[in-house]
Amino acid sequence: MAARMALAELLLSNQVVDMEQMEQARRDQRSHGGRLTSSIVRLGFVKESDLVELLGKSYELPTIDLTGFEIDPEAIGALNRQVCEKHMVIPVSKAGNSLVVAFADPTNAYVKDDLALLTRSKIEVVVAGESAIQAAIDKYYGGGTSQIDNLITEIESHSTGNDTVAQNVELVEQEAVEGEGPIVKFVNAMLVE
Repeated sequence: MAARMALAELLLSNQVVDMEQMEQARRDQRSHGGRLTSSIVRLGFVKESDLVELLGKSYELPTIDLTGFEIDPEAIGALNRQVCEKHMVIPVSKAGNSLVVAFADPTNAYVKDDLALLTRSKIEVVVAGESAIQAAIDKYYGGGTSQIDNLITEIESHSTGNDTVAQNVELVEQEAVEGEGPIVKFVNAMLVE
């Protein structure tokens, strides 16, 4: 909660929003979920790019424009999708024991500490927009359920006549190996007509 207050205070002290707008954003956040910054951007009180610049300048952190930026595959392997979405972060590069991670909200120091423990790396923070981070998560970790649905449809459309082999796709949660996404398991079943 202290991190949220620090962010709210930052936005108020820099006159990005006034008290009435902050309360409206908090109500929007409660009704729609998500982060306070998402509500402030969604309500049109500030552009996301201006918010990123403010956060970077205020916390003396570099900012990154993830559109068109090619993320290091080794960095992506350091964190799984669930962690990235929970904290709205994405690893962007890895060099030795350092992992550069883009944060939508760099005010929460606990997330940085948690990521350092999880990855056993020194976390270097850069600031990026939440929508850009979500787009990068979808691009590098896959689009989630819609990609699974597309795979099922594609498999079902490949029939071989009367001796059709139906392939069921089962999403298996993988908890044993950190840093990897879910596994798609193919199960063959002979269909008798």
